[in-house]
Amino acid sequence: MRRLAAVLVGAGLAVWLAAPALSVRPFVPRAVEFAQSPPSGSAPVGAGWRSGVVRAPRRFDLVGLTWRAAHELRARIRVRSTGGRWSAWTAMGARHAGAAGTEPVWAGGADAYELRLSRRPHGLRAHFVNATGTATATARLTTALRRAAHGALAALAGTPARAQGAPGAPAIVPRETWGADQCAPRAAPSYGQVQLGVVHHTVDANDYGPQDSAAIVLAICRYHRNTNGWNDIGYNFLVDRYGQVFEGRAGGIDQPVIGAQAQGYNGLSTGVAWIASGVWATALNVPMFATPVESPL
Repeated sequence: MRRLAAVLVGAGLAVWLAAPALSVRPFVPRAVEFAQSPPSGSAPVGAGWRSGVVRAPRRFDLVGLTWRAAHELRARIRVRSTGGRWSAWTAMGARHAGAAGTEPVWAGGADAYELRLSRRPHGLRAHFVNATGTATATARLTTALRRAAHGALAALAGTPARAQGAPGAPAIVPRETWGADQCAPRAAPSYGQVQLGVVHHTVDANDYGPQDSAAIVLAICRYHRNTNGWNDIGYNFLVDRYGQVFEGRAGGIDQPVIGAQAQGYNGLSTGVAWIASGVWATALNVPMFATPVESPL
């Protein structure tokens, strides 16, 4: 009798854990965010400062920096994968001119990092997003169970169709597919007009596969909204290295939604981000045409 009860309890627990993934919609793990104040670090190196190896509180997929006073600061980072391999040193672009923070860097499953800064600012904080359900051992087990349950269901039910743009346009991955319900806009979208397009690139310390792109978009959205304090993800569209196009800021893919791609020109442009690979992101360490900032125009 006790054995039967244990089996029933175990089965019930498994169903409860798997329930969030029992849908024909794509399975998206719950994103989590956390922050850390890096320790004082090693002695200054030349005219700059180096943190030494810092172990993060949990595994992270994306990281960016903020500090108190708004001033120029050059920052570079390298991250350690959970397999123990270090990335190359990667430049962290400024959030915008004079901002007290950087653009986020995709780490793709890391547990430690090291910083090189032109100087250590007051109130330095590292902000992390884990968008792959791997932050803790418990999360990894739960995610694996839910992914397996969703895979079995999807094999039976098929997958939903992607959103389409205008006739002849490429398929666009809709917001619901990359988990935008976890990054709801703070307010209704604003609309302007499109007279030009602005292209940025993301900064990635590690290479990524096509299965990682949705998590990258979700992680960027969480960072833009919750760390930068923006209304939504800054870009109207994001394109990965495999040609997948993702719907960015909410408001309609066929509408002139005002994003955060070019300070002073947001209301007159559309913003596209190229999700660069680790190698290209190291070489291209500044935005291609303009610096993003959230502003009405």
